[in-house]
Formats: sequence, C-alpha cells, structure tokens
Amino acid sequence: MRPQRLFDAPRDNPDRLLIEASRVAAPHRSRGLCGLAVCLQSALEAASLSLSYAELMGLLNAAFLLRVDEQFAVAQTVESRWQRLDWVLAELGFSDGRVLEQMPQPELIAQELAAGRPLPALAWSAGGADWALICGQAAEGQNWWGYPFSTNPLLVEAEAGCRVLVPVGPKTGDTDITAARDAALAAAGTLRLSAGDPVRAYAQWAELMRRQEPFDDGPGGDEVIMRHEWLTEVLLDARYAAVDFLRGIADSSHEFWEEELTRAADLYDEVIGVLESRQPALFEPIAMEVLRDPQIRYEWAELLQEAAELEAEALDAIRRIGAGT
Repeated sequence: MRPQRLFDAPRDNPDRLLIEASRVAAPHRSRGLCGLAVCLQSALEAASLSLSYAELMGLLNAAFLLRVDEQFAVAQTVESRWQRLDWVLAELGFSDGRVLEQMPQPELIAQELAAGRPLPALAWSAGGADWALICGQAAEGQNWWGYPFSTNPLLVEAEAGCRVLVPVGPKTGDTDITAARDAALAAAGTLRLSAGDPVRAYAQWAELMRRQEPFDDGPGGDEVIMRHEWLTEVLLDARYAAVDFLRGIADSSHEFWEEELTRAADLYDEVIGVLESRQPALFEPIAMEVLRDPQIRYEWAELLQEAAELEAEALDAIRRIGAGT
C-alpha cells in the first residue's frame, strides 16, 4: 500500500505531521459504544483491513465483558478490554502491532503517521478516560492531534501522553479470521469464575441496587445515576455485538457447533430483552427520581440477576465450543 498523503496545516504551523482528514474514519459513537473497538476499526481500515464492529468486539472479548464499581466510572467500564489486543492483531496479520503502556519515542509515532496509520490511545489528555484516535504529532513530539471518541469527534490538540497506545503497524501476513474467532471463543469460555467474570459483576451490580441509598441526593448523586445509565447502554451495545458475532460464526460452522453458537447467541438476545424491559426505560427523564425508589431498584436488581443467569448459560455453551467438547 502506498503511503497516504500528509499535509501541514495550518500554514503557519509547518512542523505538524498530520494524516489527511479524508483518510481517517473519525471515531463516532454512532459506530458503536466501545471506544477501543471503534478506534481500532479506524486504524485497521487505514492499514487495509475492514472488519465490522461486532467482529472486533467479539475478537477482543469486549462483547462478553462487564465491569462494575460503586461509582459506575467510565474508566472502570473500559478497563481490560485491550488485554487480548496483542493476540488479535497478530491473528489478523499485523505481527508488528503493539500495545504500549509506556510512551514510545516520537519517531515511532511519526513512522505510523507517515504511513497513514492513526493510533488508538487510551486516556489521552484530550480524550478523557476513554479512547481517542491520534492522527498527528508536532515535530518535537510534545503535542498530538487526534479525535476523542465521542458523538461528534473533532480534531483537537493536546499534550502528548496516554495510558495505552496502539501502533498497529503494516499488514505483514494473511488474516486468518477462523483462527482469530476460535481463539476468541476459547478466551471467552474462560471468563466464567475468572477475575473478570461478568456473572459476578452482575451480582455486584444487583447488590448495589439493593442498598438503602446507592445514589446520594443532589447533583453528585444525579451524576452517578447518569453514569449508571451509560453503563447500561454500554452493556446493551456489547451484548448486541455478542449476538451478531456468535450468529456470524454459526453461519459458517459445522452442525454441532452451529447449534451451540446459536444457543449462546439466543441467550444473549434474551439478556437484551431482559435489560430493555426495565422500567423506567434507559435515560428516561424520570430516571433521576425513580431510580432513588427502593422498590424500583429492587425490581431492577431482579432483572440483573435474571440476565446473569442467562449469561452463565451462554458462557457455558461458549466454553464447550472453545474446549472442543
């Protein structure tokens, strides 16, 4: 692939290396609610590989994860979704792809930008606690330009630095999507009773809802409720991706695995139905008031418990597939 054209802009700032905007798929939340999957999708597209959002969510195992803390923090929601990323990149043919938790030299970033490949970055100062897509760098490397993952991503400038940076590198091999899917299923099958067990996270969430006052009065409590609603929306987004990912694999599997994969997909579809049956519905204006009602929260906790039981069954089916039994 020929390097994509770069330009320096504005004219009075010739020391900026920036990928042309038309070459970058900005990380819109309309593409999905997982910042990592959306930013990675853009980076891979720039490196000549197109994969669906649901496919990436499944390969990363983000489609099956759930993390909850008492404050429903965004940082907790996105935590650990990159743990399989090294393996996923290798399976997709990007053997030079890296997940860096230390700041690289500006030369490495310039090399990626010069090849027209934007870099996903977690917790960049302009992107807050979520992911962003780095598209430019000052010549000295002290500043970056990029698009924070958002509903309306705009190119912004901020100091260089982040928690995790992902140079995907050039495509060096073939994409073995079957091997990638098999590895993802094997990994998902180990989630049950692991440190990242989503069933346990549901139980924690239900216990929080059964507390006497999980949400304080006033603006502080309102903010926690909004984060609670955001977590619910992110969870639904992930489970929709799980359904699509599993059904996509089922369509190309032999009869036994097709049955198990379809069963797992159907169970996640049931989870979606359970979560969406909550009253009040997600982000309804009355949620701020109603979710402070102990009876409403108890009913919500019961739905969360029901979803947990369905997911336990789904993960058992995935474990059997991943184990080849």
